[in-house]
Amino acid sequence: MKEIGGFFVCLPVVAAAVLCAAGASAQSKQAAGGGTRGAAERSASVNFDETARQESLSPEAHAPVEPEAIHAPKSMPDELPVSPEVLARIEGRHATAEQSPENFEPSASSPVAASSFLGAPDNLNSIPPDAHGAVGPAHIVVAVNGQIRIMRRDGTTISVVTLTNFWRAGAGINVANRAFDPRVMYDHFADRWMLVSVSDSRAATSSVLVGVSLGGDPTGAWKLYQIDADPTDILWADYPSIGFNKDWIVVQANIFPVVEGTGSFASSIYVFNKANLYAGGAGAFTAFKRADIGGTQTPAVTYGDAPVLYLVNNWNSAAGVLQIHAVTGAVGAESLTRVAQAVAPESWASAPPAGSEEFAPQPGTARKIA
Repeated sequence: MKEIGGFFVCLPVVAAAVLCAAGASAQSKQAAGGGTRGAAERSASVNFDETARQESLSPEAHAPVEPEAIHAPKSMPDELPVSPEVLARIEGRHATAEQSPENFEPSASSPVAASSFLGAPDNLNSIPPDAHGAVGPAHIVVAVNGQIRIMRRDGTTISVVTLTNFWRAGAGINVANRAFDPRVMYDHFADRWMLVSVSDSRAATSSVLVGVSLGGDPTGAWKLYQIDADPTDILWADYPSIGFNKDWIVVQANIFPVVEGTGSFASSIYVFNKANLYAGGAGAFTAFKRADIGGTQTPAVTYGDAPVLYLVNNWNSAAGVLQIHAVTGAVGAESLTRVAQAVAPESWASAPPAGSEEFAPQPGTARKIA
């Protein structure tokens, strides 16, 4: 999204998703389920409030960071082959739409918010700002490219830390350039917070960064983990997503060549042992690096005891087809399998007007968003 004034949080409704030892080897052993077993390359402990206090005492910490370049389109697989069975379902969907146009009437409006307030401002240092946030019993954590802000549920700010400085505060965590693309979630079963970013855009030093709070108060102690995006230093990580269930925290990142023409696009999926992370362990994971499944497999936030975690991604946008994968198996011996290709709603395949990147309206401004 472009130039959104900030991330707004509405209460009291909270939407639910539907669907280490430093120096440890990042990818050390082939796992039975086809993945690669490993642990975080680096780990460290930090205290959020103390990091905020130290940052407030350092004028250098508040100096403007080098703006991230406007995200140019990157070559990511799309329009991938669709099976005859799925094509038949698409044709059936078109026939149904022609016969019963009332099936596509818009649904009822969302409930009116009880209250709303600014979560975090967009300082326009990064386009897009990648606003994200989560709500817990007593806190709201909002992250954008540039800062992490912790507030009370009434909107009162408690602590603010620069996103890159949050990771750098962990002794041994090596962010050479800057951290970006933050995602934050709250696990209400375990009363923990989790945060993921990536660092060092278009550089051989690129890494995936994962943090978990060591308690229910996000202003307190966190454990941070750093994973080398590509030990061969050919690829860099972008646009992470995160989900979890009772056993795992799953992080996906798209990885692109640092130098165009050297290496090719792939998807990296890290299945972390949630209990190991919450205990401040080594950051144990099973990694799946695939070049044949498209990109941006988004892990579901899964409540309940089901021993499976699903991921969904865009498979063929022209046909409106989504692809679903599943993580299954015992913790430490996970498998990643394709479950199905699903036909998305008719509107999924609609494209923006030709020659227009920003086409969706937003309130309060004539400027549209991508």
